[in-house]
Amino acid sequence: MFGLALLVVLVVYVYLAKFVVKLVGRYTESKIVKYLTIAIFVLIPTWDIIPGHLYFGHLCRDRAGIKVHKTVEVEQKYFSANGQPDRKELGEIYQSGSKFDDHFSRLFHITKVETFVRDIHTGEILGSATLFHFYGGWLVAYLFPQGPPSSCPGYAVYDDLWKAVIKPKRNVQVGGM
Repeated sequence: MFGLALLVVLVVYVYLAKFVVKLVGRYTESKIVKYLTIAIFVLIPTWDIIPGHLYFGHLCRDRAGIKVHKTVEVEQKYFSANGQPDRKELGEIYQSGSKFDDHFSRLFHITKVETFVRDIHTGEILGSATLFHFYGGWLVAYLFPQGPPSSCPGYAVYDDLWKAVIKPKRNVQVGGM
């Protein structure tokens, strides 16, 4: 049903554009004004896509990623068999959380997610990770508000943050050879 309504709106929009372009052409007789009117009707639903992608690319390139404030070494028992930090076991010492900013860029429909790992006992933030999601131009964001966003490529932020902050204790040999 939604698709049919969208199709009807699209058809009405195209006919409205044709009507306005003919009306403008009849009263101005200027091809430049006529083409400018067509450009305006094309840009109304699409104007923010390119600048939004450019801004999103800038954010991913320059502001997204992991910041390690401090690494900690823990016993091997806090790691799973595949070498990953076992967050369930580490939960008694460290906690993680996220902060979502759904209105980071209302103009370009970009959200920001900040994740952190904190020492429970001291409250010290050991590391943080920032990720951005782009929901497309205003038309796509309006039609599909929960639709799949584009995320900064190359980041598995949550797992990568834990691996960057939590390290296995190194075995130190005492004495000579």
